[in-house]
Order: sequence, then structure tokens, then C-alpha cells
Amino acid sequence: MGMKKFLIKLFLILLPFLIALTIYVIDDPFMVIRSHTRYDDSHVALNENMVGWEMYKSEKDSIHFNSFLMGNSCTQAFKCRKWEKYLGKDDRAFRWIDNNETLEGLCIKLKALEKEHAELKNVLIILDWDSFNKVELRNGAIHSMPRDISGISEFTYQSKYIQLFIYPSFFIPYMRHKFNKNYTHVGVVNNYDRTRDSITNDAINPYDKIIEKEGEKYWTKRQTEFPSRHYRMMDPTIYPDAITKLDTLRSIFKRNNTNLTFVIGPDYYLKQINPKDVAILKRYLGNDNVYDFTGYNNYSAEKHNYYEKGHYRPIVGDDILKRIYSKKSLDLNKKALP
Repeated sequence: MGMKKFLIKLFLILLPFLIALTIYVIDDPFMVIRSHTRYDDSHVALNENMVGWEMYKSEKDSIHFNSFLMGNSCTQAFKCRKWEKYLGKDDRAFRWIDNNETLEGLCIKLKALEKEHAELKNVLIILDWDSFNKVELRNGAIHSMPRDISGISEFTYQSKYIQLFIYPSFFIPYMRHKFNKNYTHVGVVNNYDRTRDSITNDAINPYDKIIEKEGEKYWTKRQTEFPSRHYRMMDPTIYPDAITKLDTLRSIFKRNNTNLTFVIGPDYYLKQINPKDVAILKRYLGNDNVYDFTGYNNYSAEKHNYYEKGHYRPIVGDDILKRIYSKKSLDLNKKALP
């Protein structure tokens, strides 16, 4: 009887986990268990490393992608088809990013593309002034590389996602959304329409429709999203470990004869990347390839250029591309400090 009671108690203890595991397998919320033809209809925030790779592999035989938009979530301000207008007649662009992208993440992606014999004719990288203080891949399932890139086992790979799924901060909002489709929890589940282009993987920000509908009210209703700020010159953030990755990037671009455009985007808080960091970036990536839009300028001075304090809008990305490819003096973009 003692053993029977023990097994019953053990079963009751494990039952919640077994239920959660069953839901995980059936729903495949992170789209990592089964193969999928589309990744633009998920209500869950997906792993951008995985999504970009799977989308690229599914399209590369029918579309000769030779231009790659890479970097962090601020790439949402740039559109592949807008970028293609400045490239060659037959150049086709694809977006493959990671939220809070790191230099190591960029190196791994580019090496994976090389292994697939991708033509790296043009590469546009979008980062922020502080993108160089964390060099290695970020931890957690949502930043893990696909198995055929990382080489980890299926068990280890799935274990990461299962742990994320059963964690209360994810599981509870997910279940609430499962039974109430109108429920939204930022960072876990949402009710937005498509959030990415099904071919280029361009980001589709749902706030664009809200801005179109609300106009100026969008910003007046969200004052907390736009706190006060003041200009600051930041300390250097590029140290030897980052320099090693920059050297790797230089080698990749050199052997592929890549046309590189490296953009450090405008920071809402008016933070200026240290000139020493810019000098290092230009030394390794090319003096004419690195473009600094940080600090106080026409972009950062205007809150209407931002969805919120962390992300600027496509009107900024479009103008940055126009400035870069029209060879206009970037000094015209700088404003006198207030």
C-alpha cells in the first residue's frame, strides 16, 4: 500500500506537468516541433533566429536571395523591398535578425549562409550604440539557434522551449489567451494580424495601423512611452572580445566581396556612441561602410519618429537609406544641441 500511495502522489505531482506537456505538443506554440510553411500567423512571440532560417531555406531555391538585412529588432524600420530599390536590378533581399542581436549571432548567421552557398552580395546591418557590450549569444530558447546550425540534440533543443512554456509567466497568459482570444499579454501573446512578410520576413508592426487611425492621439495617449531625455556621450563599449568578432565579420565580408552597410540607429534617449567605438568599427568594417545616427539629430529629436522609446519607425529607415545611397552629406542630419 505504501508504494501505491507513493505512485498516486507522484502522479498527482506530475499531472500538471503532463497536462502542460500535452498542450505544448498539440499546440506547438513556438512552431519548433513540426514543420510549418508559414510563420506569419502566430500569436506567440517566436524565435527570430529560427524563423528567419526556416523561411530562408524554404524560399532560397525559388528566389535567389543575395542581399541580407540583419541586426536587431530595429530592423523593423527597414523594408527589404525599399532597400532593393537602391541595389542591382536582380538583387533580392531577405531579413534575418534576432531581437537584441549580438556580434556572435551575426557571425553564426553569416557562416550558416556561407555553408548554404548563399551569395552575400549586399549586407545591411542595423544595430544600436550599446549592441557591442554583450558579444555572445543571448541565453534562453527565444534566442537559440536552429538545431542544424547549432548541432545540439533534439532533446536539449526542445527542453529549452518546454521550460519556457511551463514557466508561470508564460503559461498562465498563454492559457488565458487560449480560452479568451481577446486577451493580450505583451511579450507573450497578442491579437495582432500578420507581423511579418511571408517572403522577405520584413516586420509588419501593428502600431502602424493604430497610428494611421489615431494620428496625433497616438503620442498624446502614450506619454509614459516617451519619457524626458537629454543628450549624453557614452563611454566606449567595444573591448577585445568584441574586436575578435569584428575581425571575424571582416574576414567573412572580404572573402565574399560583400557590399556592407553598417548602421548605428538613432537612440530615443539621445545617447551618442563614443567616437572611439565608431573608429574601431570603421577600422574593421570599412571607413565608408559605417554610418552613425546616434546622438541628437533630426531623427532622435522628434518623438513622432518612434513607436515607443525603443523602436523608430519606417519613415526613419526610409530616409536613412535615401541618405546613405544618395551619398548626401550625413552632416546635414546633425542638429545643434538644445
